[in-house]
Amino acid sequence: MTEIPLFIRLKTSSPLPKEEAIAWYHCVKNNLPSGVLSSVQTTNLDGDPDVVFMVHKETKTGTHFYEIPLTRDLTASEADEIEEAYMGPEGEIETSSEEVKSARQGPADAVVMDESVYNDFCVTLAKHQHQRWLDARAKAGWSFGLRVNESSKQHPMIRPWEELPEQYRNVDYELPHLFMNMLAEQGYVVVSRNELNKWLSKK
Repeated sequence: MTEIPLFIRLKTSSPLPKEEAIAWYHCVKNNLPSGVLSSVQTTNLDGDPDVVFMVHKETKTGTHFYEIPLTRDLTASEADEIEEAYMGPEGEIETSSEEVKSARQGPADAVVMDESVYNDFCVTLAKHQHQRWLDARAKAGWSFGLRVNESSKQHPMIRPWEELPEQYRNVDYELPHLFMNMLAEQGYVVVSRNELNKWLSKK
C-alpha cells in the first residue's frame, strides 16, 4: 500500500464511482493554492513505473480512502474551505496533522518545504529553463520578433524572463516535486541547510 505522508483524503464506507472520485480530486485542486498538490510514484498493472495524483485505498474493514498527496499539511482554514466546497457523496474529510508530522523519524520525513519557498523554487527553475532556451536560440541565430517566423528566425519569447508577458511565463509546479519524489525513491532527500544543521546538532 502506497504511503503518503502529507495528504488530504475522503473517507467513505463504500467505493466511489469513477466520476465521483474525479470530482473529489477537482474539488481539492480548485480550492487550494498552486504548488500544494503533489504526486506519488507507483507501479501500474503491468509493473511499470507510474505517477498518480490520487490513490484509492481499501482497508480490511471495508473503509475506502481517496488520498491526494500534498507538498505540505493544510491550514485549518484551507481544510474548512474544501469541506464547504465538497458536494459529493457522504464521507469524512481527513488531513495529515501536525501531530503526525512531528512524530515522523529523521529529517527526510520531518522536513516539509514551505509553500512560498517551493513556489519560489519552481519560478527560479522556470527562469533557468527559459535562459537555457534563450542561449540555445541565440547560438542558432534567432532574435526577437512579434511573431514566430522560421525563415527570419524570429520569436516573441526571445527576451528576458522579466520582460515576458504573463501568458508566456510558464511555471511547472508539478515537475519539481515529481523529481523530489524520484530522488526519495532512490533513497535521497532534499532538505534546507538550516534544517540539516538542526538535525545534526541533535546527535
